[in-house]
Amino acid sequence: IRRDHRAVAMWVSDRSRAIRFVLLLLPACAGSPLGAYKQPAGWEEGARAFSKFCALPAVPPSGRLSIEVAGVTRDFELVLPSGYNGLKRFPVLFAWHGTSSSGDEFLDRYYGAISDGAAGRALIVAPDGLVEHEGEWAGMTRWQLSNFDGAFFDQLLDKLNREYCIDPARVFSTGHSIGAYFTNYLGCTRGTRLRAIAPIAGGGPLDTSDCVGHPAVLIGHNPAECATVSPPKCPFAVPWADTGWISTQFWAERNGCDDPGAMPTAPYKGEPPCRALAGCDPDAPVTLCLYDYESMFAGPHAWPTPWMARMIVDSFLRLPASGND
Repeated sequence: IRRDHRAVAMWVSDRSRAIRFVLLLLPACAGSPLGAYKQPAGWEEGARAFSKFCALPAVPPSGRLSIEVAGVTRDFELVLPSGYNGLKRFPVLFAWHGTSSSGDEFLDRYYGAISDGAAGRALIVAPDGLVEHEGEWAGMTRWQLSNFDGAFFDQLLDKLNREYCIDPARVFSTGHSIGAYFTNYLGCTRGTRLRAIAPIAGGGPLDTSDCVGHPAVLIGHNPAECATVSPPKCPFAVPWADTGWISTQFWAERNGCDDPGAMPTAPYKGEPPCRALAGCDPDAPVTLCLYDYESMFAGPHAWPTPWMARMIVDSFLRLPASGND
């Protein structure tokens, strides 16, 4: 079963393997053969110096594409926004799927509904994680929280800056589960290249020693996430108190927000069920969405479809397109 939110059947054939799924909380963050990431010197100034318009092909490649990264072919889906003509600059949304899924599935309305949420307002890049060939994750796609997949993001964004008419001051990232961890990793290590991030049902960043910049942040989590794997209701365990709440506290402090106080334990009321934290840097707000949503495939770990993707894009497009520092 490939789709992250449909992995419930995994525990049927091998309960011990399902229990090990809790290792989503401790994703790989080992050192990368590509070396430590270094923020490009002067990148922010270069981004702000981009002209308002481009002179690029009106119909560049889209759909399923690939790029070579350190000798490895990496696949990704690219969706052009409505009205793309190679002249007007558009925002970019990177979308990182959960374990065992794919970029194409994350775009689909039955999982992330990323395409529906963007509604033609941003260029979307939905990459595929690599399949693990051995160990606990054999046969499943996932993200490495290191410069191994960080370099994939770098080269994708560099390619977009060269070949597509994008706005480098409005580059966004979202992800689900392990994709949320990876989004937090990018928000920390590539914080001056990302205007905003939206990690949903995940945690991190795990290593904050190399954080740069202050992206705006939207965190989404179900406070009823299971504390332990307990099928069939809880095929996953990414407990709010140990993951999303830790992320909230980290970004609140980093972006100059007031102390968020005691951990909320119930979903917020309203549509959408989201609240902005008080006192944050106006250019780097932190928003918390606590929702009550479950699916038959992932229980309370499910990505809340269809409203979450639209909420993310709506929120990020309202941000001033200023650069990060």
